[in-house]
Amino acid sequence: MSLACHSEAPVDRRASDHDSDDPELADLAPERRSVWIERVTRVEEELARLPDHPWAGVYRTGDGFDRIWTLRIAPESGFTWTWAGCGGTTDRNLGPVREEDGVLHLACEWPNAYEPWTSGCPETLSIVARNDWLYLVHDWDHFRREAERGWEPVAMVLTRVDDDTRSVAEKR
Repeated sequence: MSLACHSEAPVDRRASDHDSDDPELADLAPERRSVWIERVTRVEEELARLPDHPWAGVYRTGDGFDRIWTLRIAPESGFTWTWAGCGGTTDRNLGPVREEDGVLHLACEWPNAYEPWTSGCPETLSIVARNDWLYLVHDWDHFRREAERGWEPVAMVLTRVDDDTRSVAEKR
């Protein structure tokens, strides 16, 4: 019997696919479900109007098991962030975003206890363009180690979804 699982984050679905009884929203208190659906909808609508924005988009990172983050982010509508894994969604947050000098500042509206690689939503993300990929970096040490090895740091670094659909070999 294997204890490992390979999880695909269920958060790829559009907000319009959700309703208040959706099992993917079971981790949310009923009063937060409508807030979540409304914010995801606003962000997705804004992203549809900004296909060429320098940093707006849907980003993902993960190890395929217990750490799969998905971040939807747009300049006016803000962000939605989820942490999913083998047991489903374990954490989520939302709020406004502000860009300043190449750094995105996420202001979480729900309680957030961020500890790198352990829990919560990172509240600052550096925008990094490298080898035609766009990254949002929360852990500079990890990013630097991967880059110094000559690797594309695609694991545990948020990569814009349009970018991570291409293979690493295409980016070298």
